[in-house]
Amino acid sequence: MGGRFKLKRKQIYAILLAGVIAVGSAPSAVMAAEATSAAAEAAAETEDVQTGEGSGQAASETPAEPVETPAETQPEATAPTENTTETPAPAETEGESAGSSESQDPSPSPETQPEGEATETPAPGEGETGEETGEQTPAEDTGISITTTAEDGTETVNYYNTLQEALDAVTTTGEASEATVINITKEIHLSATHVISGKKVCITGASAQAKIARDAGLTGDIFSVTGEGSELQFAVSEGGALTVDGSGVEGVTGSLVNVGEGAAFGMSAGVTLTGNTTTAKGSAITNNGGNIVLKGGTVSGNTGANGAVYTNNDIMIQGTVSVSGNTGANLYLDGTAAAVVTGAMTGSTISLTSGSPADELVVIKAGSDEAGTQIGEEDFKTAVTQFTYDTEDYTINLGVDVLTAVLTATAEEPEEPVEPEKQSFLKPDSLTNKNITWYSRSSARVALSTLVPCEWYYVNVNASDIKSNDDVLKLYNPDRENMTSAKNSFNVDIEGIADGQYTIVFAKSTENGNYDWKILNLAASSSRPSPSPTPGPSVTTRAPYTHSVDESTVTGLETPLKFYPNTFYEFHVTGAGQNDKGPYVAGDERWVPAYWSTASDGSSPQSSWRIGSEGGITQAATYNMYIFLKKYQHNGSEWIDTGIVESITVQFYSAEITQEEMEELGITPTGSNGTAYGTDTYSAELTATAAAEYRDSEYGTSRTAVDTADNSPVGTMSALAVLSLAAGGYILVRKRKKDA
Repeated sequence: MGGRFKLKRKQIYAILLAGVIAVGSAPSAVMAAEATSAAAEAAAETEDVQTGEGSGQAASETPAEPVETPAETQPEATAPTENTTETPAPAETEGESAGSSESQDPSPSPETQPEGEATETPAPGEGETGEETGEQTPAEDTGISITTTAEDGTETVNYYNTLQEALDAVTTTGEASEATVINITKEIHLSATHVISGKKVCITGASAQAKIARDAGLTGDIFSVTGEGSELQFAVSEGGALTVDGSGVEGVTGSLVNVGEGAAFGMSAGVTLTGNTTTAKGSAITNNGGNIVLKGGTVSGNTGANGAVYTNNDIMIQGTVSVSGNTGANLYLDGTAAAVVTGAMTGSTISLTSGSPADELVVIKAGSDEAGTQIGEEDFKTAVTQFTYDTEDYTINLGVDVLTAVLTATAEEPEEPVEPEKQSFLKPDSLTNKNITWYSRSSARVALSTLVPCEWYYVNVNASDIKSNDDVLKLYNPDRENMTSAKNSFNVDIEGIADGQYTIVFAKSTENGNYDWKILNLAASSSRPSPSPTPGPSVTTRAPYTHSVDESTVTGLETPLKFYPNTFYEFHVTGAGQNDKGPYVAGDERWVPAYWSTASDGSSPQSSWRIGSEGGITQAATYNMYIFLKKYQHNGSEWIDTGIVESITVQFYSAEITQEEMEELGITPTGSNGTAYGTDTYSAELTATAAAEYRDSEYGTSRTAVDTADNSPVGTMSALAVLSLAAGGYILVRKRKKDA
């Protein structure tokens, strides 16, 4: 496909001769048959000629270079005659579209059809979708097309009968290749799952009527993106729109888009995913280990098992995005997955749910744009305001570092207490020193009695908090467990009696639930023992503990690590002074680990203390890591952040992985130097230092001083987004060239 063919002089002459006969001569069945036979003979003489989609003719109707019939000579499309000429169709050449119907007759009746029109094909614009119906589609303007560009800049529009035919025409692409654009201008219906594997495809809505709908009988995924480096993008061109609709089908078990491990999906403004009701995890998008980039678009009106968009990996978001109005969860973040803001956001409405909600759980992160520039604090703060939690159980608030947003559990409003009927049954009404037995200044026994069987308990409260009976009633808990039963007289042993406090004894009748209480001002009792004289506190004086940041240590990186693809290793950082024991004095110092980076300037910080390589590292080499710590100082009562941040340089080592070992494990690394990253899903390029390899240094120590020479280039950080989503937007059009 794509127009990559050359015709021999004899072939060109045969095709031109056929055209002259068709246009310049009086049409007749005999002449048409001769022209067709000549064209077929020419096609048979070359392997480079490819037959067009839905065409009954030879190379002249190839989608890469369709033969345009002048408008003034093209007759109106008419219904095919019942009896067509029985001339055998020319043999199909290699590469003919799989969507061509076997019922097509390449020899139309000269009275009803011009040369080049397939038989039994409805005229364009008659409401035919042309998608998986088995009906023939015209060679021109099927509503599904790919545009190719020759070396001289000439563009050729290639039409396809079905979306599957267009996908089949996309060649397998490499990691650095661009996506092939398939333009949709009408509504099409899909009756089978369309798989994108080993390819990069951008389906673009090129008109306001562009729509992809689930056909009856298709209950699985509409699109499945599988395989490392495979990509599917949804976009629109100027004045266009694109809707992917899963409505109208019962018993659906699949998503609109299912993204597998290592694959990627992206969506831009003007795209809508809607109408899918399914038992799948994500009704609109299900992502299991792949990469999702949302630069716009709407996800609404869907119902899934976990939500409309399900992901177990971080999802990149920027622009104006709406994920709301779905039944159940909207954006479902499983495990530690988070939304990563990679650019300015305006007018977005995104409601999310965490699969493992908890206080201080990070659900939104500040990421970097395509150029590697991290989003600023103000843009991130603005973005966070456009996120909400699906339920009232949690709210989303900025983290202490201002570059993350975390969950905060919503405090439960206390239920209004149901006021039971108060009945006085505790005795005596007033206490005297005869009722109190003191064990110490803070503990005593009070003798009480009850007129009815009851259960009782006591609480110590500040006297300033009890100003009325209503204040007392708020402390009463009729459902309190482990109450003490009493029938007649009983003793209350009270501990923790302090100055300025009341002790309140509550009792609940076991017969009718009525309640009573006694307020005991034991702290003011005249019989209370006097405080014992206590020696003054011993004063400990010493010089403050001061520390240099280079006293910090790192464990877990001492020995060479085998960096298999996507394998992580934990390491631990202990800041200088963190092991000092109290009591602390004013001026004590400690360094607290904050983040790490592969760049000496601390750009693109990593907050998780894990390291791994996405592609794997097969060679033995030495690498630098920079660990940044904050300095805290004690003011005599608490630790204060001084605002000082310094770093230490740590060297770690990769161990050699032999080809035999990789083959035995059944894995293949994608590079020898690799890319290191933590669980923040931001990666850092690693380059071996000029230092001696680990086998010559006896592994060295677990850290080096601050002034350790940095011999490695600074690795730039970038979000693990779709690999081909580069500057200028994430839609990159791959224009295939053809031979002149």
